[in-house]
Amino acid sequence: MKMKQLSPEKVKIGRDLLKRLSLCVSKHRNYIVLRDQKMILKNLSKKYQVTAGATDVYMSLPSSVKSSDVKKLVMDHVEDAKHEHGHGGYSGSWAEVGSVKVTDLVFDSKQEAQDYLDKTIQKYEAAIAVRYKKKAFASKDHETKYKGELEAKIGKDASIKKLTGQFEKAEAVYKKALSDLGQHKTDLSSKIMKPDASHLSCHNCKSKVAKQYVKNLSRHYAEYDNSYSNDTYAWDSKGLHASKLPNCPVCNDSLMNPVQKKAMEKVVSDLEKKRDAVVSLKKELGTKKKETSDQIAKKFTNEEMPWLIAACVPE
Repeated sequence: MKMKQLSPEKVKIGRDLLKRLSLCVSKHRNYIVLRDQKMILKNLSKKYQVTAGATDVYMSLPSSVKSSDVKKLVMDHVEDAKHEHGHGGYSGSWAEVGSVKVTDLVFDSKQEAQDYLDKTIQKYEAAIAVRYKKKAFASKDHETKYKGELEAKIGKDASIKKLTGQFEKAEAVYKKALSDLGQHKTDLSSKIMKPDASHLSCHNCKSKVAKQYVKNLSRHYAEYDNSYSNDTYAWDSKGLHASKLPNCPVCNDSLMNPVQKKAMEKVVSDLEKKRDAVVSLKKELGTKKKETSDQIAKKFTNEEMPWLIAACVPE
């Protein structure tokens, strides 16, 4: 059965989790390891396509190194690691590498090369060497000229100016929407808490709870985060921005009534549209600037193909 390919982010999460569980089990190796612990490790290892008790090590070599010399240079590094970490094994270092597989693979970027190695290297198997393409300035003077020409080009480019103006306008609208949301939540919180009432009703679980058990903030806010992908305000499972509004202490659902929830859904929907507009313009502007940068860089850079070598070693 073919395993589903996981993203590098999920693989990293899995490996970190496996490492912690492995340490937990290894601390009890002189005692009986519970069957459940073994099963957890086995299932996680299968899910994240890695083996517990292992770590990845990387090293680089310049593009001037020939394929025939890579193995010798890597093994020299291995010998140095053995002198540093000893010969006892499980050091989680290059000292555990026994051989090197030199490939003729060339990737368009270092990230692509690393992604391939992350998926390919295996515990106890040979280290793998690949190349990747890299632009390098011929001299410091070339780099200075490149920066000057790029700055002048971006400053004069009509399409970049237009996109920048659109982006800044959309960003200002989004910031204002966040500020309005904070005020809207503050006003809504006041209505939910009903100043003259001693108890509050939950429309979800039908409980009546004393106000003293309901947590509330006197001032609500939504913070601005210029990454747009992970704003510091959080949405609950219903997609409502209710993380800091009064919640029912019994079922933990928002104490908003159905009408208030519907209104909040509309506010959230409008806010997300504004955020999507900012994200789209930011991406378009970044792409345009990169195209301009790559075009100018061709005049001042040379293409190199350095080596990236990786291994999965026991620890």
